[in-house]
Amino acid sequence: MPPNAERNIFVDPDVIKVKGGKMKTIALAVALAVSVILLSLVSSDSVTQAQQRKLFQWDTGVVSLGPNQVLRITGDWNGDGATTVGFKEIKYGQGACNGNVCKLIIIGTTTSGPHNVAAGEAISLELVATTYGRGIVTSNRRDVQVTASIINTSTGETTSHIIMANTEGDFH
Repeated sequence: MPPNAERNIFVDPDVIKVKGGKMKTIALAVALAVSVILLSLVSSDSVTQAQQRKLFQWDTGVVSLGPNQVLRITGDWNGDGATTVGFKEIKYGQGACNGNVCKLIIIGTTTSGPHNVAAGEAISLELVATTYGRGIVTSNRRDVQVTASIINTSTGETTSHIIMANTEGDFH
């Protein structure tokens, strides 16, 4: 075979059309495969990031509030850098009773936040409920100091302090 014979195959326009069509098909298949792989990596990464975000939670439990009383929940941050704090308030009303046992029904839920709180700052929520209320605080830092008090709105006096337990390390 003369040395130019091989070279002529690559220069022949009919061979280029066939070879180019196959090349385009292969190129499209490779591009599609790379796209699928990249898309799965990006999706997997965002799911991983969402799972890694820890929220720590403090909960008052259901508290009975009388007339002229509010439940004041305060988050105090004295750590390094900023943190986020969110609040959820749940208001309950009395449902059906069976003897001395009454069922409580949710009559309203409000969520606010997350709110950015800098080091040395505090944030509070006053939950006003006519009968029963519950306050839940969430933060991305477990060492936020959270307190709750029942305040008499007529006198400003603190009637009661409530211990708010941090559900240490639980994911919410």
